[in-house]
Amino acid sequence: MAAPAGAVAHEFAAEGIKIDHPWARPTVTVRQPAAVFFHLDNRGQVDDRLLSATVPPDVAGSAEIHTTLNDEGVMRMRLLADGIAVPAGEEVPVAPGGHHVMLFDLAEPLQEG
Repeated sequence: MAAPAGAVAHEFAAEGIKIDHPWARPTVTVRQPAAVFFHLDNRGQVDDRLLSATVPPDVAGSAEIHTTLNDEGVMRMRLLADGIAVPAGEEVPVAPGGHHVMLFDLAEPLQEG
């Protein structure tokens, strides 16, 4: 897991949704964006949706929910304006090659640990 000092969290839960084990690959510079991955678990009885992501300014300037699409053999990222659906009683991976949260304008490079 990579994160700036003080930004490590292993889980968050609210309203029946659990976000577990967030992680990101280390970055070399602050100019490159970083993708954040985690596991979504809807333990509630009602379908839900992850609509947005925020990030403290000491970590990055902004965060967006994206997905990765295969466009005729070329992998492309797309903003998910409607967020990520999290059906009741189901788990949704936010993992490399699929949904992820992009961090832009990093305050400092992400480092191992």
